[in-house]
Amino acid sequence: PSAPLINEAIQNQHGAAAAMASGDLARAVRAAGASNIETATPDQFLRALDSLLVRSNQPEKCALVARAVRARPDLADRIVAAALTASRPVRGHSRELPCDWVECIIQAAIAADPAAADEIINAALQAAPMLRDCIQAMQPCPRTNAFVQRYSISPINPANFVSPPVSPEQPPTTTNRP
Repeated sequence: PSAPLINEAIQNQHGAAAAMASGDLARAVRAAGASNIETATPDQFLRALDSLLVRSNQPEKCALVARAVRARPDLADRIVAAALTASRPVRGHSRELPCDWVECIIQAAIAADPAAADEIINAALQAAPMLRDCIQAMQPCPRTNAFVQRYSISPINPANFVSPPVSPEQPPTTTNRP
């Protein structure tokens, strides 16, 4: 029953990837005054990205965010903030974006630069505080309460943990070993 939805998502991804492969981002960066993506200032790069984001539909935005973060991982947090603020809501009377759009943007950025996941989520929370519930639902659980493996300096030997035999025939030992 979900095969048509899966096929549609695949087509959207391939279509967005093909559109991005044509060099839209590089052309926009050149139009913003930089010679290429790597040498563009953060302001030039983000202006170029904004010009593409406002013209893109949602699947294209996700692919564009992923490509932009891969091209400039130093701007990952600002790229996500720009994508969230440039996205328009589905209904004209609502000011909030659907959670699946927010998830798509943030997951695309995190997939492009997993090391910046915390920065990306924090930037998304600052850029769109009204979407806090959507964004926090995507955060992985903190590992502070996770079960921790016991750390032992010496090898574990079961003979060290054998309790002494309790028998009236054997006197107790002080080393707890037979």
